[in-house]
Amino acid sequence: MKELKWLWGYIKEHTLKLFFGISMVIFFTAISTLIPYITGDIVDKIIVGGEKALLNGLLIALIVVTLGRTGSG
Repeated sequence: MKELKWLWGYIKEHTLKLFFGISMVIFFTAISTLIPYITGDIVDKIIVGGEKALLNGLLIALIVVTLGRTGSG
């Protein structure tokens, strides 16, 4: 516990930055999980299911998520 108190002395003044950094890691990890989900929908609903009307919307979603993820890194 002593070590944490010592470390907290340094972290205390950067709490907002630390919170922001951890929030961004969680946010971009969640965004990264969307790509396989959208790809799975493309395979299941369009290629296997034959619902070609969904193709444009899912491709746009895939492009937006990919650009958002790429622009962040």
